[in-house]
Amino acid sequence: MIGLVMAGGKGTRMGLSEEKLLLKYKKPVIFHVIDALNNSGCFSKIMVATSSNSPNTVQVLEQKGIETHSEVISTNST
Repeated sequence: MIGLVMAGGKGTRMGLSEEKLLLKYKKPVIFHVIDALNNSGCFSKIMVATSSNSPNTVQVLEQKGIETHSEVISTNST
């Protein structure tokens, strides 16, 4: 099964464009989500969908070096 993390929103609920990068326990929230999916043992692949709304998220994911079974997908921002 493939896990999909939707990380390309505008962040309007919290009023922050990069709410996925908020720190919780010294690491961005998006990494807690990715780690939880990886650790569940339910997914053969984890994919992260981003958009031009979240350029910093893409940079942080690339810097972390997403594991080989994970993938970043860029989507159109609307």
